[in-house]
Amino acid sequence: MTMRTSLYAAAFFPLLSAVVAGCATFDKCGFGGCPGDKEIAERIRAQLEMVPALSGDQIDVQTLDKIVYLSGLIEEPVAEDALAIARNTAGVKKVVDSFGPEP
Repeated sequence: MTMRTSLYAAAFFPLLSAVVAGCATFDKCGFGGCPGDKEIAERIRAQLEMVPALSGDQIDVQTLDKIVYLSGLIEEPVAEDALAIARNTAGVKKVVDSFGPEP
């Protein structure tokens, strides 16, 4: 399996699980999303911006029914810091990551 294929596979499965979960969440929360999701994502983004290695747009933060999805192409130590920030944010039920290695 090539590196590119591995990256596509690593991105596909979390996306698929988000889509499946999204169908159930749509029924629960409606088209605008669940209450509090936007605020959770904004708090996480603000905390990431305060850490130089995590700032910028290298990490994508999505929240759906208080489950946070983090993605980006970053190195493992930096990914662990981002995961810790998300896990310690008030209101978060679960954190799912689909980080890949930095090219």
